[in-house]
Amino acid sequence: MRNTYAFLGFLSLASFAASPLAAADLGITITNNMAAGGSAFTPVWLGVHDGTFDTFDSGSAASAAVEAVAELGDTAPITTAFTGVGPQTTLAAGGPFVPGAVASTTLSVPNPTSERYLSFLSMIVPSNDLFMGNGNPTAIEVFDAGGNFVGPLTITVMGSNVWDAGTEVNDATDGPAFVLGVDATLGTTENGTVELFLGQAGAADYLSSFLGLTSATGYEFTNLVPADGVIATITIVPEPSTMALAGMGIVGLAVAGWRRRRAAR
Repeated sequence: MRNTYAFLGFLSLASFAASPLAAADLGITITNNMAAGGSAFTPVWLGVHDGTFDTFDSGSAASAAVEAVAELGDTAPITTAFTGVGPQTTLAAGGPFVPGAVASTTLSVPNPTSERYLSFLSMIVPSNDLFMGNGNPTAIEVFDAGGNFVGPLTITVMGSNVWDAGTEVNDATDGPAFVLGVDATLGTTENGTVELFLGQAGAADYLSSFLGLTSATGYEFTNLVPADGVIATITIVPEPSTMALAGMGIVGLAVAGWRRRRAAR
């Protein structure tokens, strides 16, 4: 009997991923992994949906909501566009995520069987319209079709994953955000399409033009967006309260079955 209870205790700790719930709380932590003097990124928008909410497509014009994030770090339009689709939040680190900054939040998902996929967006600064995010709406699966959590998850954003929104000409003197003495609301309209940034001609020169400049808070840029370096990590784990509920459910079912077997003797 002691062995039976020990096994049930193990299940209560390890069975969250196998136990669909009516609702789930996700613990989300975002880290800027760049070295000191590297790029920052603005507060990160995150939304969980059924896989049909497409934030952007490579080779197509950016939506107004993506443009707002990519040019000014403004998540209000994407928040409005996502309203009614699923749970969402914008996570900040007391301002932009500078290198080494970490912030965490809890996101409640009412229906994991349908709200299964994560999308995120954030502006890379300093820049005119660089951003990070996933264009494929089903690329990041958080729950399977049965509502089971598939993590823990770690999403790694590399420098090679940074996007250029194609909405504003890349010019360090004309409208980039997060640069002292430059008006981020200015900038020359590009009328381009969303493309991976570092594969573009002139990308390295554009980044180099920011070196030695500072932000309004006195942050100096000394190295920016390495192609083979990690920009950010997003980790997703079940909150302890959700795990406890899952474990209680498993234990309750197991104990009920043991009682039925004992009564049948």
